[in-house]
Amino acid sequence: MQSSTPQSEQSTGTAASVKPAQSGRGDGIGLRVVRDAETDRNIALVAELAPSFLEWQCRMIAGVMRGAVYLSDADHRAGPMCARWPQAGEVSVMLQEMAVEVLSTGKPKLSSQIPYTGKKGQLCDAVACPIVHNGRVVATVCVALATRALPQQKAVMQLVEWGVNWFATLLNRESRSARLRAPLLLDLIKATIDKNNLHDMATAAVALLAERTSCKRVSLATSNGAKLNLLAVSGLDDFDQRTRFATRLEDAMEEASDQNMAIEHPTQKSGMAPIIRAHEKLADATPNSTFYTVVAGHGTTRVGLVFEQGGGRAFDPPQTGLFDDAAAMLAQAAGLIYAASGSLGSVVRRGKQGIIKRFRGRAGLIALLCISGIGAAALVPATHRVTADAELVSFEQRAVVASIAGYVESANVRPGDDVKKGDLLAALDTRDLRLQAAKWRSMRGARQAEYQDVLANRDRTQISVQRARLDQIDAEIELVEGQIARAQLRAPYAGVVISGDLSQALDAPVEQGQVLFEIAPLSGYRVIIEVNEYDIASVETGFEGYLRLAALPSRAIPFVIERILPVAASGDGHSFFRVEARLDEQIPELRPGMRGVAKISAGQKSLLWAWTHEVTDRLRLFVWSLGF
Repeated sequence: MQSSTPQSEQSTGTAASVKPAQSGRGDGIGLRVVRDAETDRNIALVAELAPSFLEWQCRMIAGVMRGAVYLSDADHRAGPMCARWPQAGEVSVMLQEMAVEVLSTGKPKLSSQIPYTGKKGQLCDAVACPIVHNGRVVATVCVALATRALPQQKAVMQLVEWGVNWFATLLNRESRSARLRAPLLLDLIKATIDKNNLHDMATAAVALLAERTSCKRVSLATSNGAKLNLLAVSGLDDFDQRTRFATRLEDAMEEASDQNMAIEHPTQKSGMAPIIRAHEKLADATPNSTFYTVVAGHGTTRVGLVFEQGGGRAFDPPQTGLFDDAAAMLAQAAGLIYAASGSLGSVVRRGKQGIIKRFRGRAGLIALLCISGIGAAALVPATHRVTADAELVSFEQRAVVASIAGYVESANVRPGDDVKKGDLLAALDTRDLRLQAAKWRSMRGARQAEYQDVLANRDRTQISVQRARLDQIDAEIELVEGQIARAQLRAPYAGVVISGDLSQALDAPVEQGQVLFEIAPLSGYRVIIEVNEYDIASVETGFEGYLRLAALPSRAIPFVIERILPVAASGDGHSFFRVEARLDEQIPELRPGMRGVAKISAGQKSLLWAWTHEVTDRLRLFVWSLGF
């Protein structure tokens, strides 16, 4: 039989922080176990929550044969058993003996290859860990499990200590309102403790928190030494991390993490005035909502939570205390999952001796560096950006056309000129029209004289005929005068002339309806982006990006994609799709027709994928075309 007791520095939680104290009886054992009213309340709370905790703790570890939780008594001994798992069968005396020993040393204990009382001749491993609250031992959890190798035993010890730390967190709040929250936190442990990956853990956590806290939305992000990455949003089974709302959630969590404080917006109660620019942008997306953002850490692991409540209602202190506890618990859970998945550094350390044996000399070193670089590029995330040519156009364009057929008499503007509403753009030759107007006026004078004669004769029939002829002549005069007025081409509104140069076409004939000028307003621009057909699958509406124009290369103008035209166009030897985007800011220097380069943020990809996807996509298409 082998028995080992981990040193206090090997334990990661509250259990390792207990210091042994002399009992006063001269036997050199015992913790400072003081039974007063406060301790009795804590022990009663342990007895209430221990059965559920022990069940899930044992189910989390493979091969558990028996588990028990013993309350401490005033004599430094294991008191009554308040929980056992499974319910059927007898509990080994060996577990109670380990509980007594743990109480005497104040440290977790791991025993290997010891007899299990339940079955003769059967050996088992056993783990015992004290549950400590405010420096006082309130209980001890003991687990007997099937024998296994030493590394696996240490992993089990870490899981038990982690579970005990979670359980101890439930006791850290002394107020009655915090104790009422303990069942919720325990349910949170139950919902996440058996999850093997971060996505499942995050999805279960946000669903439970949203349901039990009556929040409109709960969002969770994690990080292991890098930027927080949004994993789950309550009510959304699937969401795109590249959308503007997801980015604003991540920015809000980073803002709270950078300031090392929880942020409630817009009803912050803290005396400090935090920086809330990211939260203000988040509030713009969902007006009339209140947000509470908290980020908790566990080693290099961070977990961020954003709680959203509708109706503009503020969060009360019990709620925010619960949110802080939930973030701390989930940070520990995420840290364990990260540790279980293994980092690149740990993989390299485990295999470095074998790699060094395979690669020796300069060639081997170069090969090793290349492999390491490729591996790092495959793991390091980077923002995938789609690059494409872009053109600035206005939301509205007005065409100025020739209202009559004629000749250009004068031209006052050229493309690029700013005009005001009513400004004269050009004029058409109206000599023929003026002659027609003079002719009709002369005819009207003659008809007017005839009309006066029939009036004098009181011939009613002729009066009606002459009156009709005068009306016809008046209509002809009005038509010709209207044509003369429309021969003056004027700006329909203030803007800039984007096409139409008649300065080199004076006296040239124009047809009725021919477009002579195009005018665009000086504000309200959109961007037309020509996305290559190979990249169009990575682009979706709602994505953000930046535009740099050839005329303003030092200015990066943000935009948001609003529409993707489903029809391909061709130009410069390749096919592309036109994508329409809205500018987030209007700059006075902008003019229609400006061209530049747009970069669209299309989500997170590995560096290796970003460097090689164009080649691999074309290679796949080429192989497919060969019939493979």
